[in-house]
Amino acid sequence: MFVIGEQISLDLYSDGGISRWIAAGTKGLLRHTTAHGWLVHNGSTGAFQIDYAEAVLYQVLREYETLLFEQITRVAPADQDRAYREYRVFRNQPRKKSVIEAMTHEPEITALPMDFDADNALINCAGVAVSTDGSMRPSTPEDHFTMSAAVKPETGEPEEFMKFLKWAACGNQELMGWLLTACGTSLFGHYTDRITNFYGQGSNGKGTLLRTLQKIIGDYATTLPRSLVIKEPGSQSRFDKAGLPGKRAAILYDLKPDHGKLNLDELKSIAGDGDGVWVEKKGRDGYSCSLKCKVFIASNDKIPIDSFGKSEKKRFRLVPFNAQFETKNEGLEDSFIPEYGKILNLFMQYAVKYYANGRKMPDCKAIDAATLEYFDEQDLIKQFLEDSDAFTVTNYEPKSEFYAKFERYCLMQQGIRTPMKSKTFTNELEKRGIFTKFRKIDGKSTRVFVRENTETQENLNFELILSREKIIETNTDFNNSCVLVSETTATETENSPYGGKETEREEPEIW
Repeated sequence: MFVIGEQISLDLYSDGGISRWIAAGTKGLLRHTTAHGWLVHNGSTGAFQIDYAEAVLYQVLREYETLLFEQITRVAPADQDRAYREYRVFRNQPRKKSVIEAMTHEPEITALPMDFDADNALINCAGVAVSTDGSMRPSTPEDHFTMSAAVKPETGEPEEFMKFLKWAACGNQELMGWLLTACGTSLFGHYTDRITNFYGQGSNGKGTLLRTLQKIIGDYATTLPRSLVIKEPGSQSRFDKAGLPGKRAAILYDLKPDHGKLNLDELKSIAGDGDGVWVEKKGRDGYSCSLKCKVFIASNDKIPIDSFGKSEKKRFRLVPFNAQFETKNEGLEDSFIPEYGKILNLFMQYAVKYYANGRKMPDCKAIDAATLEYFDEQDLIKQFLEDSDAFTVTNYEPKSEFYAKFERYCLMQQGIRTPMKSKTFTNELEKRGIFTKFRKIDGKSTRVFVRENTETQENLNFELILSREKIIETNTDFNNSCVLVSETTATETENSPYGGKETEREEPEIW
């Protein structure tokens, strides 16, 4: 695997000399970082791997040891005693460890953690480097891949997979195109800042689609720990993000509402917003990097949230899965295995369209309508301001009393005992033009919530409580259009390839 030469100069018997000689012979196929440890390049996958890197390292040292033994008979008679002594010393483990330590400082070997998987526009597909424009070439060690997809792309249509996808999307062409584009973007490492929740009662295909995606893109996909997704104080470890650098898709299956509320701020850092994130593996040095995972969550029920600003509405998408299996098809996912290369190629075609379209997701009215309905249902503050006499005629309320009134509303009207923390409540009110200030109440300076309007006093009452129409008008999302959620109708579909019920959404009304 490595070429380390046939003749060893006696001048190279020092630790530094040995390490330089070995480093030159490995020709960039053996690398070391403080975060990864040792890595060795696997020519069949086109990626540097950690699993057996140390075994390869010691194999190189054994080859060097063999050369030292052969060197005894090659040197001049006067140098044979020295060559034999060096051979004996090198066989000792302490000497090998000191040589290994010296090797970690060789320019041909040492590297920075962020040198690997750094090219967002490339994915390694089992030794084939594929770019966002669809071009392909053989992977090289200079690409610094540490990951590989499970298969190489193949031409042709994945017929079984497309039958399944059509059934899972209830024949909705917009939804099929959106799902294929979402899978395609998960092949590459550009920031999308998008969190996708596949939602619907069980046996509807959402888990099948995500597991198929995860199997096809191989090392580039990972399963998210729940501690990163849900707001659970004290549940996170500083090592939770150690496996995320370089990943393109991060998936969490079977999330439930009783697990807690979605931690959208944490998910934003995972999905990629350009900010540096500190990651650390156990026993390794930590380092700062930018994560670029496309986050996919699968749930049977809608997961609660407590943040409803424009940025949250922009990045979070609820994807409805309305089909239903009558009986579980145990062999369905296995039927896709012969088509993995074709499915990967299909994902790439949709990724190329995505990049050619200025990195814009395609329109999908069903997703827009479901997402808008979700935010309306989850926005307890909005419902509180609309459904109750939140403010008195003075247009301000003492801060502690107002939060207590909100808690009573959530308990009486929604059955929710702890809707959100007081600080979160305050932050959400500020997004709606309701700020904390001091007012004189009974001669005392008291912190209160005040509804404010920066324009005219006549418009004060209009701005005090954001109406449903105002929220919908500002929620432009993908289409810069406003959508009303329509009723759903269920129909029995006789010719479904998987049987069972398919629920079709009526076309939403466009304002």
